[in-house]
Amino acid sequence: MSAPRTGPSTTLTPLFPHRPHHSGSWVWGIAAGCVLLVGSGVLAVVSLVREDRICALVPCDPALAHVGVVALDHGGLRVETGPVTARTMTALEVRGPARSARAPGTVLWRVERVAHSEPGWDGSVVLGEVPPGFEEVSPPIQVPRSGGVAIEVESACLGAVATFDDVSALHRDVVNDEEGATWSVDRFRTEDRGFSTCSPPKLEDAVPGLLAAAGAFAAGLGILAFTNGTILDPGLALNRY
Repeated sequence: MSAPRTGPSTTLTPLFPHRPHHSGSWVWGIAAGCVLLVGSGVLAVVSLVREDRICALVPCDPALAHVGVVALDHGGLRVETGPVTARTMTALEVRGPARSARAPGTVLWRVERVAHSEPGWDGSVVLGEVPPGFEEVSPPIQVPRSGGVAIEVESACLGAVATFDDVSALHRDVVNDEEGATWSVDRFRTEDRGFSTCSPPKLEDAVPGLLAAAGAFAAGLGILAFTNGTILDPGLALNRY
């Protein structure tokens, strides 16, 4: 009698046979994966923060111009903003001391933009002198020599107000801000960041950066998975023989 026939045997074998890790390559693989994972987070944040795109996801306070005043030797006052603010400035107004929290002071002087300013304008305005591209829409100002003033610089949708309690106490030939700090003129203009844009930020403008961040994250996870076998099981394959 012949021996009974048996069918083909089946065994489960790993798709990728286990190989002992070399300590050096394992460490470098983990390091590379971690760098890519951290880098993906940095890319995502940068893509959102750039040009205020993060404000499409969370509420943000608008950026306002930094307004300062220089006391001139002849008793005049010069308002300083900076070249970034200058590009979007639509008006400048000087008011006397506020009578109350709800009653702003009397308008002493106001100029409004009617045309483009000269290229490279630094945003400085001597009170009483109408800058190019603006027109005077109030009576000529009698520049105050003492007492308080409020100076407002406007864009198309925002306004930045700086209040000074006593213009006679301002330091000469440097920029005074409402907090009492003094700046060199060059540094004040360099630090100028201007107003936030009037149009709301759109998340789709940050999509390329977010896609790059997602790619870096996937690459980092892949390196970690390939390097360290304990992170992902490589799977099993069905072999017949």
